[in-house]
Amino acid sequence: MKPPPMPDSSTPDPRVVTVSPQSHRFLESINAWSFIPESRKVDFSGMNVWDYYGTGELLFPESHGWVVENIAIQSANMQRVQELDCVEVIAPTKVEEVRRKGEQVEVLLEGGKVLSSSLVIGSDGRESKTRKDLGIKAWRKSYPHMGLVCNVKVHGGITEAYQRFLSTGPIALLPLWEDFVSVVWSLPPLEAERVKNLPTNDFLSEINSAISNQAETQFPSSQSIHPPFISELGSDRFTFPYMLQQAESYVDPRVALIGDAAHTIHPMAGQGFNLGVYDAMNLAKVLCEGARVGKDPGDISTLLEYSNKAKAYNLAIAGFEQGMLYAYTDFKPLHYARNLHYSLISYLSPVRKLFVGVASGDYFAPGDLPWEKNY
Repeated sequence: MKPPPMPDSSTPDPRVVTVSPQSHRFLESINAWSFIPESRKVDFSGMNVWDYYGTGELLFPESHGWVVENIAIQSANMQRVQELDCVEVIAPTKVEEVRRKGEQVEVLLEGGKVLSSSLVIGSDGRESKTRKDLGIKAWRKSYPHMGLVCNVKVHGGITEAYQRFLSTGPIALLPLWEDFVSVVWSLPPLEAERVKNLPTNDFLSEINSAISNQAETQFPSSQSIHPPFISELGSDRFTFPYMLQQAESYVDPRVALIGDAAHTIHPMAGQGFNLGVYDAMNLAKVLCEGARVGKDPGDISTLLEYSNKAKAYNLAIAGFEQGMLYAYTDFKPLHYARNLHYSLISYLSPVRKLFVGVASGDYFAPGDLPWEKNY
């Protein structure tokens, strides 16, 4: 199988992810990061967050990360995998069934080929066939938002990330190369479709108003954040639904779920990709440590060590995001409570450090990466 081709180098793909320092560390540790062209990984330093009502704002100059197109990460990982003699890539193909057979799990592929293993890792997305075929239940809830994504242009580009919380949902601007900027705008479904279909000039007017209009407040504004002016649309606009979903269990005997197969969240914190990477890191760590002492990789006690940690941080992030969404209910006392909350975070150094540590993945990723010494 050939790696997915990189898109036309003149324009970035609108589907991007934010790569945290710990996710970057993982991609470096497996020698995949170097396969991403330098021009396609854009680092940023600083995160600016502010409220549409009042003077609430958060500035995190110490926060940093990278913005990378989905397809660039996919291509890099596939190129790295194809270097490994111990890995067989079977693609393109379709999985017909995932089933248990004695002490093994079998994967039936189209054409009748059967793969058998003592451990199957389901990393097959929100509608995971692995999860469904093996009877692992999941609960889900639709968010009141859809995502609208596109690329725009800002004269001179940006080097920081911006996020404004509006009454209709958050809007984020992430730096790409040259003058390109990635937009992730959360809107109610009908509003998302309306904005998606606006004539270009009307869209530019509306997005600039969303990030730059005067704060709704009954007291003087002293915000120090000055968002960029968007001058041009740089791609088509796309919309997609949001879903909160959690598997009731991330593991079962001889099965582990990671990434979207185990959990999905609102993209407001830019952590969806990173949470999946932390899953992979923590699962790989317990499997490497188990292999050193001869443990069966599919043993439930080994897998539970991964699951207990992964479920804790994933539920914590999902709960935090739900709290943020409830805080933006149109109830005036909440407006003032949010502004107080922003101020407390800004002035309390330990709280700021906690937020930066969460965004970086420092509290979720393992400290030791046992596979590093094998590369």
